[in-house]
Amino acid sequence: MLASIDGLEEIAGHFGKDQADDVLRCFARVVCNETRKTDHACRIGDNRFMLMLTHTPPERAAGITDRIRVSFAAASPGMVATTVTASFGHAEWRDGDDAGALIDRVEAALGAARSAGGDRVVVA
Repeated sequence: MLASIDGLEEIAGHFGKDQADDVLRCFARVVCNETRKTDHACRIGDNRFMLMLTHTPPERAAGITDRIRVSFAAASPGMVATTVTASFGHAEWRDGDDAGALIDRVEAALGAARSAGGDRVVVA
């Protein structure tokens, strides 16, 4: 899964870098609270996060992803003067995949989520 916080750049520009960092920390806390110790999460860019939900059937993984989305939106309103949401692209490893094929699909799904207005999960 790839995730991106909707409007993070605008938050940094309007409220300042410290407030944007608070939003990032909040997202990290939500991810830690909503995933298992066997899952892996990392920040791979300024506003890009990769989560690997290991040994998780696709329908359960999509549910976990949506739970993260909802929990983050509920956790963030007190941090800034607006609700902060996140967009997610989700893809399953397929037989014959290499890392590039999986990343291409999940990137396209995240792009579709952001293009559709954000605050959603798109499954590739």
